[in-house]
Amino acid sequence: GSKRVRRLYRDLNIQSIEELTKAAEDGRIRSLAGFGKKMEARILEAVEDLAVRDPVRARRARRRVASSCARIAMGPEID
Repeated sequence: GSKRVRRLYRDLNIQSIEELTKAAEDGRIRSLAGFGKKMEARILEAVEDLAVRDPVRARRARRRVASSCARIAMGPEID
């Protein structure tokens, strides 16, 4: 949800699907409280699945991720 997206943005400065994928591949996401190996695997699976199933939708998702990160970053602080 939005709290997790905010944590990814705030703590790892993730602003794109590419950055999200790289962070999951590098094992950086599991270092955050509330995340773990399973979440990293689910993120990678979802990104790969989207890219294979619908490349056009994947491109649109990349733009939405960047927009969402910016919007969430400007929202109220949630711990």
